[in-house]
Amino acid sequence: MPTVAEALRQFAPAYLQQHADSISVAEDKVLGAITRCRTGALGGVHYQCGGCGSDHWVGRSCGNRHCPNCGHQRTQAWIETQAAKLMPVHHFLVTFTVPREVGLVLRVHQRDGYRCLFDVELPTKS
Repeated sequence: MPTVAEALRQFAPAYLQQHADSISVAEDKVLGAITRCRTGALGGVHYQCGGCGSDHWVGRSCGNRHCPNCGHQRTQAWIETQAAKLMPVHHFLVTFTVPREVGLVLRVHQRDGYRCLFDVELPTKS
């Protein structure tokens, strides 16, 4: 099964060339780290079995938090921490937008502004 890194090594160069004007430095850095991860481009470590003497070489990891190989354990730990904070009830998320002018006021006066929004009674349709 192909990995994310293999797919990026194959397709990222053309993508980066096509979208060069819209890729941020941070995004470019992440893509570069993931495509070099465990390939030897970042160096490597040579191991030798003490029992049989066989050699084993492993490329160094990039350590980037976005890398599926390097960031997986930290991501799973973060998910478990967040899941432990969830209340044991069914819930849902409601997202709504407000006009920009209202948003600017809400950003400065969050406590009072959001209280007003949630306390408002909407008219019923007749």
